Amino acid sequence: MTWGVGQAFQPADDVGQAFQPADAVGQAFQPADAVGQAFQPADDVGQAFQPADDVGQAFQPADDVGQAFQPADDGYAPLTVRGRQLHGCDHALPVASAQVKSALLLAGLYADGPTIVRQPGPARDHTERMLKEQIGKSANQQISKSAGWEALTFDTGTVVLNPALIDYLRPLDIVVPGDISSAAFPLVAAALVPGSEVTVAGVGVNPTRTGLLDVLWAMGGEVEVDGEREQGCGAGFPACRNQPGFPACRRCGAGFPACRNEPVADVTVRASPLRGVGISGDTVVRTIDEFPVLAVAATQAHGTTLVREAAELRVKESDRIAALVAALRALGARIEPLPDGFIVEGPTPLHGGTVDSHGDHRLAMALAVAGLVAEDAVVIERAECIVDSFPEFTDLMRDLGATVTSDRLDTDFTDAHG
Repeated sequence: MTWGVGQAFQPADDVGQAFQPADAVGQAFQPADAVGQAFQPADDVGQAFQPADDVGQAFQPADDVGQAFQPADDGYAPLTVRGRQLHGCDHALPVASAQVKSALLLAGLYADGPTIVRQPGPARDHTERMLKEQIGKSANQQISKSAGWEALTFDTGTVVLNPALIDYLRPLDIVVPGDISSAAFPLVAAALVPGSEVTVAGVGVNPTRTGLLDVLWAMGGEVEVDGEREQGCGAGFPACRNQPGFPACRRCGAGFPACRNEPVADVTVRASPLRGVGISGDTVVRTIDEFPVLAVAATQAHGTTLVREAAELRVKESDRIAALVAALRALGARIEPLPDGFIVEGPTPLHGGTVDSHGDHRLAMALAVAGLVAEDAVVIERAECIVDSFPEFTDLMRDLGATVTSDRLDTDFTDAHG
């Protein structure tokens, strides 16, 4: 694929529509049935894949609850899963992983005792919010009265699940908010391409996911968050935010976790000068999937951008630190790897070139954004991986002003200056 010269990104009705979640889900479903099938005693064999992105982390907690996982001799799939009676466990996660946490909670529905998951920092809480909504307030009170403790409690550090709640789960009509990790690419592109402005409507602003916005604000980006509301709240009340300093929800008069619906908002970013920042601590967890495109932003920011405590980037769909450093260096960026992050010196004019996505969808889209501010075309090899999470990405960026051509699904982006 080739990205060619286009115009500055301008607000358009179809930009917001591209991220409207209504078409995506909106149907009733019963996850309990699906989870039940997953834990029937059977040998399930999967297809070969590279065991990155939390797979290795899942083995130890799976052993803790009594589930037998056996990878192939080389540590790769196929995996053999042998079902058995599951036990409650008290498991401390070494890193704040929403995927591992969610797997433990869903397994805990079928355990013979409580499941407690302790995490070292904030991790995405979509599963907890969904389960809490599925049982409803009255069922939670009933379970609390009969069992002596609530069906589900959670905060930034600990989640406690009572397996009795499985008998009270009800199907829901769920509208999934727009994915902020996907929205990150047009938003950061708008911040970088002079004269640009992009609004993404109905994007999820769950506080466990909004590190991108906080970093852009810290970099001096012109970011507006309007119309905050809870998805499914009806009239649209201000979102309940699990962060110090945010007001309690006006719907229920209480703070997190009383509000179980997902907060959404309309996010607008306009082009503006950026400055380098330091990123570490809890912000890393809340920004983990957006670091590839934020690294591109850092190449155009004035000063030093330092990312630390992000070693998880090395076990994503690729070693994102090594792959990102290699690709951006090939385009002229001044970037150095660290064991747990990277350092970027900016601003640096990027030139064109051919770069490898390593089959990593987020890296491919980040390099596409780099192509929009580069002096010449950027050719991205193995760009077909973009469809893994954002099939409409290329069409959306074309609508915003980028010029894209394709050759066997490799992608070539050039600048979008008007």
